[in-house]
Amino acid sequence: MKHKYLALVGLIRSLISICDDGKTGTMLVTSDHHSIQIKVDKGKIIGASDKHSRNTKIESHKAAGIKFDDHPGLTVLRTLKHLKKLGFSFSEGFLRPQHEPSFFNYPGIESNNDIFAHVGIELADFNISTEKKILIIDDSKIARRVARETLLEYNYRVIEAEDGMQGLAIIAKEKPALILLDIVMPQMDGYRVLSLIKNNKEFKEIPVIMLTSRDKLFDKIKGKMSDANEYLTKPFITKELIGKVTHYLG
Repeated sequence: MKHKYLALVGLIRSLISICDDGKTGTMLVTSDHHSIQIKVDKGKIIGASDKHSRNTKIESHKAAGIKFDDHPGLTVLRTLKHLKKLGFSFSEGFLRPQHEPSFFNYPGIESNNDIFAHVGIELADFNISTEKKILIIDDSKIARRVARETLLEYNYRVIEAEDGMQGLAIIAKEKPALILLDIVMPQMDGYRVLSLIKNNKEFKEIPVIMLTSRDKLFDKIKGKMSDANEYLTKPFITKELIGKVTHYLG
């Protein structure tokens, strides 16, 4: 069955992943008649704007039957559901000041989920789990990107850490449902991180899948003998990764 919000699926998944990672920057969404900027500040969606003229936007909104909000940025977000074709990209870094107040100053908005609900975008419509966050701990940006894009495609929420120390801090804060843990990392390798996780009463039940680019018998045996729940060699096969993840998370 074709998804009624097919054009939005990738955008919403990516936006949620960006927010889950606590990033700051601007997502640019383009379509035939719109150029929308969505601003994110430390994981919070704080504003949105459309570069088209106000008159053009009013006419197009009325034609699509879009409700107007007191906050113009919320009206802009409401248009997303009506876009047929779109492209999007995210530029991380400095945010330019915006004319309107943050969404979080708007009555009834205390979280990103409140923003989505306010503009009629329910995460359930996209089969995106609001609970099953997967943490990827890997010092390789490429490896994290490949794993993230694969997991997003299968509707999981993803958060990332680039080393063991950052990963442990995120585990304490986010309490992920499952962890993908690279073995070979600087300063603190995966086995040390795994030991700290499994010796913590609060986190020891979190399933951990060890990742490594090594394909040696010794590493496989050591991985299986450790407290890791699973062991996976990079580059992994999508079917194998998703199979192991769904075994624990469904």
